[in-house]
Amino acid sequence: GIPYYRKKQTRIMTSVLGLFNGKAKKAPSPQETIENLKETINVLEKREVYLERRAERELLIAKQNATKNKRLALMALKKKNAYMKQIEKLYGARATLDTQIMAIENATTQNLTIRSMVEGSRQLRILNQNMDIDDVEGTMDDIRDQIEIADEIGEAMMQGIGLEDDYGLEEELDQLIADEIEDQFRGIEVPNSGVNVGATPDAVPAVANDEDVFAALGAELL
Repeated sequence: GIPYYRKKQTRIMTSVLGLFNGKAKKAPSPQETIENLKETINVLEKREVYLERRAERELLIAKQNATKNKRLALMALKKKNAYMKQIEKLYGARATLDTQIMAIENATTQNLTIRSMVEGSRQLRILNQNMDIDDVEGTMDDIRDQIEIADEIGEAMMQGIGLEDDYGLEEELDQLIADEIEDQFRGIEVPNSGVNVGATPDAVPAVANDEDVFAALGAELL
């Protein structure tokens, strides 16, 4: 039967010839092109393996007939060299196809990146149409004002509500203490000091000292 690589080559050549026959076909996608290139590389690799085996066989024939049949040995070497040249050409073609695959992959990635950037730019333009720098600055000023008001409200809540001045409270407390002391002393008789100075006009009543007053106050309380 026909070898697989020959069938593959026939199919590929038919596809290539169809491009020059004026038949309009839908352009393949980058991924489809890459797959086709990989299939071609696979065909070339199999062709290389086939030619390498033929070259090895011709080299073996040359070695076996180097002394027995020089003419046959030379012919075998010529075939081996011809096979090696074909292998080199196939290797070069395969390297070119590998380079094309990498170039297509890079171009596809770049194209996707650019399209994404264009789409992003378009969306930003649409979003920015409804915004004005003055409106944005006004909004930011309003936000700062509201935050400042909120801070002032918080500080006011922390300070408490309706508290009187401490100084006024202290005065009121002192007055209450004074009234309490006055109520305690009201109606208390100061005891006589016990000193009889006679009923002389020049006599001066004795004044009780503080210790006597407090002692009397203590006795009343008991």
